[in-house]
Amino acid sequence: MVSPNRDPGSDLDLYLSGAFRNVYVYGSRMDFARFLAKLTRPPAGAAHAAIRKVADYDRNSLFQSETFKPVTGSNPRIWEIRKDQMRLLCCFKDGDIVILNWVQKKRDRLDPTDVERALRLAKEICGDE
Repeated sequence: MVSPNRDPGSDLDLYLSGAFRNVYVYGSRMDFARFLAKLTRPPAGAAHAAIRKVADYDRNSLFQSETFKPVTGSNPRIWEIRKDQMRLLCCFKDGDIVILNWVQKKRDRLDPTDVERALRLAKEICGDE
């Protein structure tokens, strides 16, 4: 059975709808929810608030936000939603945001394999946006 929040024929699951865009999760929304529930820095509520902010910001506010930044070296195809040690790697698809990979950062830099995975998925899912 297909989830009522799942885009038919795809691996995208709607996480939330905001004032300016929807935020989808690639893969399982339940896996993503489990990741958020295990966070300690930030707590799950603060992580959700950061995602909500990105969905509710207009385009100018979004790109000026400290919460939403391009990932260095990804030709800004990959963006990250940041909050404390949480990093959500995402791309744009038809004006909406698709969360491709999620990690709890343990070092100063993102693990290159996490970025490579997000780049591979972005090419497949988001095209050249």
